[in-house]
Amino acid sequence: HDLENGSEVFNRGIEQLLQAFEIVHIHGNNYGSYSAADDFPVVVEITFVNKALFAEAPVPSQHTYPRAGLDIANSFSIDDYPLRF
Repeated sequence: HDLENGSEVFNRGIEQLLQAFEIVHIHGNNYGSYSAADDFPVVVEITFVNKALFAEAPVPSQHTYPRAGLDIANSFSIDDYPLRF
């Protein structure tokens, strides 16, 4: 939450988590706002899996997000936020 005010802290935390975990899914929570400056939602939902559970390194996703059939908008009054990587 509040990534528009704490993106540096968020990024450092993610870097630390990525030492032991892989991100396997991410979804922008559209109940929060969207930071035009960062081109990213200010609230994100991230699913991590421990790297020790993978037999080999996962292949980076080529999908666009949100994923139809998987992600659902948190607020139905506005469109879900796209994520760009």
